[in-house]
Amino acid sequence: MSFTFAQVFLAALCFYFVVHSLTCLAEIIHLKRTVGEVPAPLKEKISPAQHRKAASYDIARTKLSWLEVTVSTALIVVLTAGDGINTISDWLMDHVGDQFAFHWMLPAIVGLIFVVVDLPFCWYREFRLREAYGYTRQNPKKWFKNFISLTLLGWIAVLPLLWIGLFLWQETGSHWWLWGWIGFSVYLIFSLGLARRLLYFFRPSRGTAADNPEVLSRLKDLSARTGLTITSVWVASARDNDALPPAFAFGHRQNVRLIFRNDVYKRLSPENLMAIAAHGLARNLSHMYFQAWLASSLSALAVFLFLAWFAPQSWFLNEIGFRVYGPGPYYGSLLTFAIVALPVLLFPFRLPLFLFLRHWIFLSDKYALIRFVCACVHDN
Repeated sequence: MSFTFAQVFLAALCFYFVVHSLTCLAEIIHLKRTVGEVPAPLKEKISPAQHRKAASYDIARTKLSWLEVTVSTALIVVLTAGDGINTISDWLMDHVGDQFAFHWMLPAIVGLIFVVVDLPFCWYREFRLREAYGYTRQNPKKWFKNFISLTLLGWIAVLPLLWIGLFLWQETGSHWWLWGWIGFSVYLIFSLGLARRLLYFFRPSRGTAADNPEVLSRLKDLSARTGLTITSVWVASARDNDALPPAFAFGHRQNVRLIFRNDVYKRLSPENLMAIAAHGLARNLSHMYFQAWLASSLSALAVFLFLAWFAPQSWFLNEIGFRVYGPGPYYGSLLTFAIVALPVLLFPFRLPLFLFLRHWIFLSDKYALIRFVCACVHDN
C-alpha cells in the first residue's frame, strides 16, 4: 500500500497534536492529584496555600498551552488543506508577479500570520495569568505596548535576513543548502544563548574580577579536591544579567575561567554561590553547551540536505496546498513550507534529539552533585 505525501503530512500533524495534547493532559492530571501535597523537601519553606496557588497557576498555563496547540494545528490546516497559502500566493502573483518580491513576501506574510495568531496567547500567558495570580505588578498598557513593539520589531528584523537568505540562495545555485546550513549554524550560537557567554571567553575584562575572599578561598579548596585548576574568577557585567546563566566556565580542567552572573554574585551567600559554581563547572566539563550546538547543527544539516533534494520538485508542495508557479526552483514556496509544514514533519525526530539533550543535562547535573557539591559539603 502506497501513501501520498498529503497522507504522510496529515499523519504527522495528527501525531504532533496528539502528543502535545496527551502531554498537557497528563500534566494537568498530575497537578490536580498533587495540589494538596507539598513535596517533603519544601514543606518548611512553602505553605499549603502557596503550593495550591502555584499548582493552580501551572494548571492554567498548561490549559492555555493546550488551547494554543489546538489553534496552531487548526491554522496549519487552514493554510494547507484550506487553500490559505494558495490564496495568498494568487494575490501576490496578481500584484507582483513571479519576481524576487513574490518569493520574499510569501514567507514573510505567512510568518506574520503566525505571529499575530500567537499574540493573544503570549499576552495571556506572560502577563494576564501572572497578574491574576499576583506574580507581576506591571502596568497593563505599558507591558502590552512594549510586548507588541518587541514582537513586531522582531518580525521586521527578520525581513532583511530573509531577503539576504533568498539572495544568497539564488546566487549560489546548487550550493545554496551549504551556505544556508553555515548561516543557520552561526544563528544557533545566538538562539542557544551562547553568543553573550563567548564574549567573556574573548574579553573577560567585560566583567570585573571577583573579590569575595570567602568564595575565592572555597574555590581554591575545591580546585585542590577535584583536580581542577581555576585560574581566574570573574563577575559578569550587570547589563548581561538577562542573557547569562547563574554561572558558567571556560577551559577543560586546566586554566579554567569561572564567571558568575552579576546579580547572583551580589545577592547570594557563599554557600549558594559554591553550589552554583559547581553546576557551572560540571556543565563546562561535560561540554554540554557545545554538544547541544553540535547536535542541533548536525540535525540542521540533515534538514538542509532534505530541502536541497526537494527544492527542484513541486509534487510534494502541490499535494499539501502549496501552489507553485514557473519551472522552479520554488524559493518562496519552499521557505513557506519550512515555516508551516517542516516543523510538523520533523516533530517525531525532534523527540529523540530533545531526549539526547536532556540526557546530557541530567549527566552534567549528576556530575555536579557527586563531584563538586559533595566536595563543598565535605569541606564545610
